[in-house]
Amino acid sequence: MIYAVSTGVPAVMNQLVTFEVLGKKEFTAIWGILSTASSLGLALGSPLLGYFYDATGSYNMTIIVSIVFMVVCLASFFFAVTLRKRELNKA
Repeated sequence: MIYAVSTGVPAVMNQLVTFEVLGKKEFTAIWGILSTASSLGLALGSPLLGYFYDATGSYNMTIIVSIVFMVVCLASFFFAVTLRKRELNKA
């Protein structure tokens, strides 16, 4: 039961948050781009981080790279929310 909820909720919430933040008008185009970027990240992330581990013998670089990407994603999210609020206030 817990597994079902933990895997099902993100699938729905990602689309709901994207729709709420970026709006109805461009949702399908934006969702396509986000899905493609997510798939590329999932496909390339593990081998790349594995390479960093093999090259350095430590997980330090993999953790640093992961943190940097998380900060970039978080900053992008807040930037999108701010732009959306400004857009809604103008209307």
